[in-house]
Amino acid sequence: MDDNWCALFIATQLDVSPEIAFDLLTRREKPRTNKLITDDDTKDMIALKSQGITYREIGAMYGLTDHAAYRRMKRFKDRRKA
Repeated sequence: MDDNWCALFIATQLDVSPEIAFDLLTRREKPRTNKLITDDDTKDMIALKSQGITYREIGAMYGLTDHAAYRRMKRFKDRRKA
């Protein structure tokens, strides 16, 4: 039950959907390594950035540094343009 309240708080403060809030909640407990981050995760990172979340916060959610989160999103966007 406590997870529900935490996810509600995350969803209201970050202005994200409840699904993303639960995902963020579980990722903080189990950070991912670089090799496990998929293109779908990178799309989620880009969506979070467009909502005003900092690179540092996004990196912390995915077990990356702020610079690694930035590079991953930039490379993804560059691949999509080509």
